[in-house]
This record gives sequence, C-alpha cells and structure tokens, in this order.
Amino acid sequence: MAVFGMLDIFRTNKIEGWIVDSNIQHETKVVLKYKNEVIAITHANRSRPDLKEKKIHPTGICGFVFEDFSLLNSLELLDLRVEHLDTSTVLKLSKEAMSELIKLFVNNSNQRVNISGKARTCYLHVGMHKTGSSSIQKVLSEHTFATNTQYLKACDINHSIPFYSLFVDNPEDYHINRSHNRDYYDCINFNMKNVEALDYELSKTIDDVIISGEDISVLALDNLKILKDFLKLYFDNIYVFIYIRAPHSYISSSFQELVKNGLGNVNFTTSFLRKLFPNYKNVINKFDKVFDSSNVQVRLFDRNYLVGGDIVQDFVSVIGIDENVESQSANESLTLEEASILFVFNKYYISNRSMNSEIHHKLLRLRKLITPLAKNSFKISPELTQELIVEKRDDIEWLCNRLNIDSESFLSESSSSFDKDVIKTSEQLETIAWQQIKILSEKLEGKAWDEDRVDILNKLVREYL
Repeated sequence: MAVFGMLDIFRTNKIEGWIVDSNIQHETKVVLKYKNEVIAITHANRSRPDLKEKKIHPTGICGFVFEDFSLLNSLELLDLRVEHLDTSTVLKLSKEAMSELIKLFVNNSNQRVNISGKARTCYLHVGMHKTGSSSIQKVLSEHTFATNTQYLKACDINHSIPFYSLFVDNPEDYHINRSHNRDYYDCINFNMKNVEALDYELSKTIDDVIISGEDISVLALDNLKILKDFLKLYFDNIYVFIYIRAPHSYISSSFQELVKNGLGNVNFTTSFLRKLFPNYKNVINKFDKVFDSSNVQVRLFDRNYLVGGDIVQDFVSVIGIDENVESQSANESLTLEEASILFVFNKYYISNRSMNSEIHHKLLRLRKLITPLAKNSFKISPELTQELIVEKRDDIEWLCNRLNIDSESFLSESSSSFDKDVIKTSEQLETIAWQQIKILSEKLEGKAWDEDRVDILNKLVREYL
C-alpha cells in the first residue's frame, strides 16, 4: 500500500495521527474536511519514535495533529474526515480512538435510568451462521416475555447489522454497508447513530436483554474485547451462546448464502470450499478468551440435540426461561433452481460490476422473479467436502470433545443425507441454470430467448429487473 496511516485521537478539539507515503521521501500533507469542505491542511512532520521502532516508518517523522478547530458537540465529529492531500486516501480510527468515540456517544445520552439496584444479564447469541439465527430473531423480537427479559428492539431485529458494523475494522467492506454505498466515514456516521439508538434502548430498562447477531461470530478477538467493554456499560453478566452445525451441511448452506448475496467467484474446488469450513476451535476459543469459557455455551444445531427439536425453544430453554415460544421458519434455503440461476447471474453479470444498492436491488427482484420455478432441494455432493473433513479432523475432534459427543455420529450427515440428486461441479449447476432460464423466458414472453447467454442476462436485467 503506497499511502496508509491511522488516527490515534479523534475528538471535538483535537485530531492526532500518523501517515506514511512510500512514494515520497519528503513531508506528507494531510487535509481535514468538515462536510467535505477543507478546513485545515497540515504537514506530517511530528516525530513518532514508536513507529520507527516498529519499522513502520524509517525515521518516525510522520505524525500530525489538528488543534486549530473547535466543534460545538460530538455530533459534528460525524461530519469530519481526514485524508491524504494528494491521493484522498482516507485515514481510519485506531481501535482506541473508536472506543473513545463510542463512549463519547454513550455518555452524551441523557436517557439513562438508575439501574444500580439490580444486576443485569445480557444473553448474547452469536450464531454461528446457518444455524437458525433468523428464526430466533424473528420469533423473539415479536414475543412478549412473562419474565423480566426482553429482546433488544433497536436498529434491526438482526443485531449483526449494528454490532458488526460498529466493531469490525473495515466497516465499509461489510456487505450491508456496501449495498448502501457507504464509505468509511459514512459508516462512522451510521455506526454512531446506531450507538445512540442502542444506548437509548439499553438504558431505559432494568430488564435482562437478549442480543442476537450471527455476524458477531466472525469478529476478531480484539474487536470482541471492545464489544465486551461496550456491553459492560450496561450489564453485570454476559453469557454467550454459540450454535454450530456439522461441516458438510454448513459448507453447503454457506455456499447458498454466498450465491444469494451476489458473490460471483464461487466454485466447488477444495481451495474455495476450504474458505467456508467453520473452523470451530478458532471461533469458540476467541469467545472463551474474551468472555471466559465458563460464560460460553456451545450447542449443536441438530434436531436430535435441540430441546423439542426446535432452535428457538432450545435457546429459550438454555437461557433459563420456562415459556412456550412458538417457533417459525425464517431465512429458508435456496432451491436448486433458484441457486443455479443466481449462480450464473452472479458469474456473468454481477462479477463484472461493483456491488452497490442498485445491483443489490436487482438481485432481490431476480429472486422474487424466479421463486415460482422452485422445486428441488439444493445439495452439494459429500465427495466435495470429504478431503476437507479429513484435513480438519483435529478441529472436529476438538469440537466433539467440547460438546461431549461422538465424532462419527457428528459427521454421519455427510454420508446419509446427501446421497442423491447432488451437485458436483459448477458446469452441472450452469446447465441447470440455462434450462431454468429457458423455462423462465417462456413464462415471461411465451417463447425461449435465443440470444447469446450474456445478452440474455442483459435482456433480463433491462426488461424485468
């Protein structure tokens, strides 16, 4: 990277940081903008011995500070941005600066109530992905508990959006933010508004609170520490619940999710599927380290192990609530027909474009258009994951020891549930897709489209999406 740096302090009366421009040897200039208007320019000519020692900069002369400004309140911070003068490269907040900013917006809230007389508990459900999280979120967000417990009703029923965007290092890369065309500082603005909403909801009640967001499971360890610090502002106890599923069905389901979200470079090679392997030990260990293993409960997402064979009833039961909560299915899997058409649409149309709100809405409209074609289940062949399962055997054994279950029974779904009508290659999926697109064109126009395949997709977008 030619230009990079960080903001160590981000306050209403002072901004301090450092920047490295590997293309030049002389002083680098940094610009401070307010509502996209330049209000100050400074040289990065302050000594930073710490960066020289870490070999980030050869001399350490790369620090800068803005002090000749004063904002009326913290809200005006959201209209600031710091950039490299020549390239407009954005400088991001360090973890420490982000933590300070979050606390500033929390402290600005005047909605806080006195909760000193009651110990509060947070039940933090973090997925993993593809383990019924959507059902938990939909059902519990609509349920009125008889006990002093409530589901957090702030920002979105899926708390992945506010919490992951807030605590991840590069929120602008989060697919939710990309679909809304948010750059880094747009994300800061979005995140701080969410902090205010979270602070309001968490401060106005003395009840215990359920928070559920599967994207929290993929936050890095250091980011989880900041999340814990935030939650500790409101709660005395934090208990973490992680649901996992066997590797083959997890990979198959994750593949569908990538296709559903518009990823164009997916395939069935071992090297690609390896990226989808759940890596149980890494995920669980970081929660053990941050929240203490005694506060982390791992559950198997399998009807044979769930209370009542149901994910929602199981979760309510393990957090100690004796209530009959009626479950309902949410976030249903793609069918073979849907997955195949989305696969070729992503590969030949979306892959040549950047994901943004316009593309995102086209993808949603296409899913609605092809729903009537749905018939068969999408399953990938167990042959595609067997090499990975052998390769990751130590990780699987570690998990099974944690769950106190037999590894062979844990892996049995790989050979029993996926024995026929399975997908083995990308070519097989493409063949099905074009057959289904032909059926779709006949439904839409009474005849099959005979254009080139790429032209067919362009026609589909132009006239129907």
